[in-house]
Amino acid sequence: MKILSLIITLLLSWPSLADIYIVVNEQSQIEQISQEQIAALYLGRKRTMESQKIIILERGDQERAVFFNRIINMSLSQVNAYWAKLRFSGRVRMPEQVATDDELFARLKRNPAMLGYSMHPPTIAGIKVILTIKDDEK
Repeated sequence: MKILSLIITLLLSWPSLADIYIVVNEQSQIEQISQEQIAALYLGRKRTMESQKIIILERGDQERAVFFNRIINMSLSQVNAYWAKLRFSGRVRMPEQVATDDELFARLKRNPAMLGYSMHPPTIAGIKVILTIKDDEK
């Protein structure tokens, strides 16, 4: 039983041990980005990069929790509360959500204005990584 618990714990925590890849369409004007710029985009504080409007793609709760913890040291409940306030004010729209890497990469390939993140490096043509956040960085 202890072994099964250990296996389940490891499987549920695998994204927390992964690098995070910030990805865009290879035609995007954005060549690089900082963690501070990513935080500003994902918190709705910034909407453009390189004078181009950016459409943010969001992931499911597990990836999202790891992403926000590593990028800005916020828990998922803190992020949800933050976005609830923004939605209530009507100032900013929530990022569009994608469920899988395949869906993320397909959406990015169709629109150079989109930006997203993955726990896996892209394996298809047409997508470029503009920032890699190593698993040991905060």
